[in-house]
Amino acid sequence: DLIQRLVSMTAPNVIGWEAVKLGGLCSIVGGVDQKRRGRIGSLLVGDKGLAKSLLIREFVKMSPNSRFITASSASSKSALGIVDVVNETKTLVYGPIPLSSGALVGIDELQSWTFEEQQVLLSVMEEGMFFLLKYGRNAPIEALTTILATSNPQDIIYGKGRTTIAPNEI
Repeated sequence: DLIQRLVSMTAPNVIGWEAVKLGGLCSIVGGVDQKRRGRIGSLLVGDKGLAKSLLIREFVKMSPNSRFITASSASSKSALGIVDVVNETKTLVYGPIPLSSGALVGIDELQSWTFEEQQVLLSVMEEGMFFLLKYGRNAPIEALTTILATSNPQDIIYGKGRTTIAPNEI
């Protein structure tokens, strides 16, 4: 079957995880209408050492104009955009999320951001845009970006038959 063949060709350096690879392929392809919530975001949650980051990097490599960031070395604001001020000249500098419009952004270690910072991604994921309010201006910025993220559970080790996660564990 064609889909199974595509899955087997995805991230060949990662053994197994066919369901995750299929999910990543679905995120790359997207839904019917990319402008009306056709983007399929994913969050990979699991113990350390399960190749979550490696899989996200592989998905980003497969999709042109995609980008990969590590949440521990970036903020949600810098991932969206910042205003750079040099000699009283204000310049809007887009972050990787709007720059990857129509593609993917892989965010590794999402648990490094506070819950408030993670909420910033919701409007991007839901609406495909966000508003940057700086210096009295409210600029709408289009960001038709698919978000793929990884997170390690907090103080929880999975296994021993446990396969579900509660919202307060992320």
